[in-house]
Amino acid sequence: MKKIVLSLACVAAILSAAAVSAADAASRAAIDRALVTLLADYDVQDYLDIRRSEELATGFYEVRPGDTLDGIINRAIQGSSIRKDMLRSAFISANPHAFPSSNPNRMLSGVRLRVPTAEDVMRLVFTVDPATLELERRVRQSWVRFP
Repeated sequence: MKKIVLSLACVAAILSAAAVSAADAASRAAIDRALVTLLADYDVQDYLDIRRSEELATGFYEVRPGDTLDGIINRAIQGSSIRKDMLRSAFISANPHAFPSSNPNRMLSGVRLRVPTAEDVMRLVFTVDPATLELERRVRQSWVRFP
């Protein structure tokens, strides 16, 4: 008789565990439905774009698989009137570690890029050092102007 009681106790434990796991499954299903409802209007791509824009605002960007230099330039320097080839050259000269053989089409993934500054672009365009240009501009400000 004792063996039957133990067997019944084991069966009762198994049935109660099955009832608990069925309740857990129902609870998980309800949670999943609630999450789907909450996230139905949420656009993950918009979130990722915002995160990338925030990262670019720091002056740096980590290259991810599938990124292109032109795509990064479009996000980093939106609406610039500077020619794309000049911006590509500025990115390459600011980040030689990211571009093997200085080729803009061979950008390494996982590398942290520094977004070039106006001074970086000016160094490509002008042969004079930007600091010298700034000094000359300040000197000219003190000149006497006649109407």
